[in-house]
Amino acid sequence: MSFGTFERLLDTPNTSADFIRLVEHLLDLRHEGDLRFVDISSHELGIEEAHYRIQSQEVSQGAMYNRAMNIVR
Repeated sequence: MSFGTFERLLDTPNTSADFIRLVEHLLDLRHEGDLRFVDISSHELGIEEAHYRIQSQEVSQGAMYNRAMNIVR
């Protein structure tokens, strides 16, 4: 999934809640509002880094892609 699609899904009102929860689950992060997340050590993680981490994990990448395809259909 491209970064642009990832960002759009996190920022679109009808998809953001679902995708934010998925990012939190896949990467063990906490959503801090807007497009900000923090890890268990309270270090902020930008959406670019979240996208990179998801793309580098095959299972996470598949889960994100499948969720996006379910919305598109």
